[in-house]
Formats: sequence, C-alpha cells, structure tokens
Amino acid sequence: SMSADGYIDPSDCANFPGATVLGISIQAALAGDRVDVVTFGPVVCLTDATPGSLIYASDTAGEPSETVGTKDVLVGIAEAATVLFVRPEFIDRS
Repeated sequence: SMSADGYIDPSDCANFPGATVLGISIQAALAGDRVDVVTFGPVVCLTDATPGSLIYASDTAGEPSETVGTKDVLVGIAEAATVLFVRPEFIDRS
C-alpha cells in the first residue's frame, strides 16, 4: 500500500487509515529495495482460498484474506485456492 510518507509498505488495515492498496509484490524485500508489483492480473499468493471469493487486505501486514480487516479494502478475487486475480479497490474511506 502507498503510505502517507510516500513509501510502499505491506498493507495493514489496522494501521494505515490513509493508505491505498496498489497491488501485490511478487517477491519479499527489505526497506529501500525495488520490487515488481502486479496491479492487475493473476498472482500465486494464496493458501486454501475459496475460488470466486473476494480477497481483502487484512489487519496482518502483507497478508491478503477472505475476511475484511479494519478497513474494507478489496485486493482482488480468488481464481483458485492459491491464485489471486489482483484488482485493488479501496471501499471504506471512513
């Protein structure tokens, strides 16, 4: 997600009231590293998801979930148990 300080950080709905999910990184990184990010399309990054379910940013940093976090931030749709079709949308701005 894009944080207020201008950096990209793992999404954490409990701690990023002004941030917006931009996509899913396809590799782990340290502060200052450049990473490739999928902003639209399929990524293998889920575990045991229900195909067709909506996937949200959760209250655990960097962990997409079928459960809505503190903020209602859609990351995408589960194409399969392990495949997320990334299509971010910030729904709850309150």
